[in-house]
Amino acid sequence: MVFRISDISILIGCLSLTMEINEFIKNLELEFQDIGQVELQPETVLKEISGWNSMHVLLLVAMIDVNYHVLLSGEQLKSIATVQELFDMVKHQQGA
Repeated sequence: MVFRISDISILIGCLSLTMEINEFIKNLELEFQDIGQVELQPETVLKEISGWNSMHVLLLVAMIDVNYHVLLSGEQLKSIATVQELFDMVKHQQGA
């Protein structure tokens, strides 16, 4: 099998994105240890996490501000359902 440099670049880019979302998820899990043993996935719906409440939203905003230097508005938060959507919003705001 022969790989072109462009194939390898695409593969590395995908791996890098995956590692970033995995690190983001680890940070979320650390922040929300009080909810209990929650194993988050990109498709996890935040509002459906057992024990999720408005205090966790405030902690989420603070964690994202401190760790990623992104401040999300209430409107942006309302539009986010899953961990993946949250990650995408943070990445988009970092690039803005």
